[in-house]
Amino acid sequence: MIDSYNRFLTKQLAYLFFISFIFTWACQTAKPTTQATNFTTDAPVEVKETPLITVGKSVVSVGEFKYVYEKNNPKDANIYSAESIKEYLDLFTNFKLKVEEAKNLGMDTTKEFINEFTEYKKQLAKPYLTENKVTDDLVKEAYERLKEEVHASHILIKVEPEAVPSDTLEAFNKIQAIRQRLLAGENFEKLAMELSEDPSAKQNKGDLGYFTALQMVYQFEDMAYKTPVNQISPIFRTRFGYHVIKVHERRPSNGEVKIAHIFIRTDTDSVQAANKIMEIDKRLQQGESWEKLCLQYSEDTRSKPNNGILDQWFSSGMLVKPLEEASFGLREVGQISKPVRSPYGWHIIKLIERKGLAPFSEIENILKQRVSKDSRSELNRTFLVKKLRKENRFEENEKNKAYAFSKADNSLINAIWNFQRSDENLSKVLFTINRKPYRIKDFFAFVEKEQQNKPSLSPMQYMELLYNQFVETSLLTEEEENLEIKYPEFRYLVNEYKEGMLLFKIMEDRVWGKGISDNQGLEKYFQENREKYKWDTRVRAAIYTSERKSVIDSLKIELKKDYIEDVRQKFDETIFPKKGITLTSPQWGALTKIIDFMKKDTAAVLEIRGYYTQGESNGIVQERIDLIKSYFTSVGIPANKIAQKNLGLSQNKNGGLQYIMYSSAKTMLLYKFNQYNPLTLQYNEGVFQKGDNKALDLVKWEVGEHTASEDNKYYLIIIKEIQAPRNKELSETRGAVISDYQQFLEKELIAELRAKYKVSIDEGEVKKLLKRQ
Repeated sequence: MIDSYNRFLTKQLAYLFFISFIFTWACQTAKPTTQATNFTTDAPVEVKETPLITVGKSVVSVGEFKYVYEKNNPKDANIYSAESIKEYLDLFTNFKLKVEEAKNLGMDTTKEFINEFTEYKKQLAKPYLTENKVTDDLVKEAYERLKEEVHASHILIKVEPEAVPSDTLEAFNKIQAIRQRLLAGENFEKLAMELSEDPSAKQNKGDLGYFTALQMVYQFEDMAYKTPVNQISPIFRTRFGYHVIKVHERRPSNGEVKIAHIFIRTDTDSVQAANKIMEIDKRLQQGESWEKLCLQYSEDTRSKPNNGILDQWFSSGMLVKPLEEASFGLREVGQISKPVRSPYGWHIIKLIERKGLAPFSEIENILKQRVSKDSRSELNRTFLVKKLRKENRFEENEKNKAYAFSKADNSLINAIWNFQRSDENLSKVLFTINRKPYRIKDFFAFVEKEQQNKPSLSPMQYMELLYNQFVETSLLTEEEENLEIKYPEFRYLVNEYKEGMLLFKIMEDRVWGKGISDNQGLEKYFQENREKYKWDTRVRAAIYTSERKSVIDSLKIELKKDYIEDVRQKFDETIFPKKGITLTSPQWGALTKIIDFMKKDTAAVLEIRGYYTQGESNGIVQERIDLIKSYFTSVGIPANKIAQKNLGLSQNKNGGLQYIMYSSAKTMLLYKFNQYNPLTLQYNEGVFQKGDNKALDLVKWEVGEHTASEDNKYYLIIIKEIQAPRNKELSETRGAVISDYQQFLEKELIAELRAKYKVSIDEGEVKKLLKRQ
């Protein structure tokens, strides 16, 4: 049985992944169906739980154990069997021992730990601080709207959410006048360009294109879905200001697509990448197999073994725009797009499958997450605060509230307000929550801290706004402080997260970090276990691959040459006047490119090729070559790096010199053979064991040149060295040794902790768990 604790006992489960796992689980978990206790006392009372395991000073209840056990074995047919419980108890005890050690070392008392834990605890609490009925209704509404896409235009008149009444009225009058003109038949696009205060309206004439649910602020989305096609909406307000919209069209949702792609990166040579993708596209059009070309050329190593198929469904908004347009533009299964460029490189897309909006049950949790982050969540918060006022017996003192408000003045809207600490009314109660008093001084301290410049509000308006915020914050804080008592599963989740943090820290300190930094211990472990780390017979080889035998035959000839033409380098010819041997200033300047290249690439060799024309002597070619060669050597280019060749008489109008660059680097052959078709020749070089390279396994492992063919591919394999089996050096297998050493350190740690801390298990309670089968 493999469980989450067993999984995160290794370094491979990174801390951030663990954090993400816990956080995601919390967000996807709806508010508990188990009803919270209907408290009638002043505060919730924690229920005592039955202990199951004691590790040192820490006690694990039966409830906590069941929570983690069931959570990590949701589909185990042997759940609550004697074998399963025994195995899990052992792993769980090891986990708790590490946590107990971390606590004893004070790892949970550092400022860094407390701050991080507090922040994530707030995140974990969010699903519990929602009004379920409102959330459910909003989620269902969003799902229904996702079935359609709306094409609409809008006109905006800006006004701040907290604007003074006069500014609000002015903005409203403007939008009202615009709407009247629209209803009278004036052109929407024209008015949007002239009068809309949306900066983009000048370019798009107010047209927002197609959109669907959860893409706009809720008020805007709501009006767009409620306005009939070709109609002008009523005036409505968002946080941006007042709007009117016109709905042009509605269409069914594009749904989701499953796609495959052939991918070529552009991070090294963008021109080469473009040539390569265009050649692949050409071969696809000529009927070559997608599967073959994808496996051979796609640079997405994760998807190419599966014919380029990406392992998820995509809906609108999930792909970058170029890929989304190409993917949803494919209508027939099996249809292939033209090459399309994204920020990552070049793609050719193939449509594998297309489906409509997923069933509600499949995406309900995802929609809940999105709704919680959407502007419609403000509705949820409003209903929640209203409910908490009732549940937590919120009672307000109107007289003391009026006194507090009377202290508002112009300093408040300028964010410099403060209160007199000697005011005898500060201790008076503004309101109570579960009979807990919140006093005027608490509110005033909140105001001092939270005040901002609000010149658009009156002092009394702003004081009332801050008061409502204070009440809301107080209600939510009170609720949050009691979540662990009201909801046992939340208490377990918070504890699980906290202990996960402690586990990571103790493992980082005693196992993972030590395994990396303890060079002496690592060396000692390696020497004691050297026989575990061996190389089989290996070869150092270069492997060339082509789909044409003639290319491999030509390659053999080229490899025998000491120098190979570097076809990437193109230099301007030097053209001389008839019988002349002088250069113009621009011609001398053009030679700088050659000089710079040769100084940078020490493997480069230059060949100067000269020719003469009618009316000139053959000897003038040598004079011109000597002139340029002398110049090159004078600026530091070695004479032995300059070759020459007389091409003889030319039919050109003037004689001249050509500059051809050569290199001793055999990789130049790739550029030479691929200059017209980037897929002509592929190259791989390295040290290989049996099974590392398919082509290499086709030939006998002997030093020298070998040829082979299989599946319409031809190989030239040059084995440069055969390396006998031997023990690996630590530098050659450091990663594997570190991993093994960390496992060794973990076993030592567990043995140490089992000797250090007393562990007791209530076998009677364990037997009760077994009876649950």
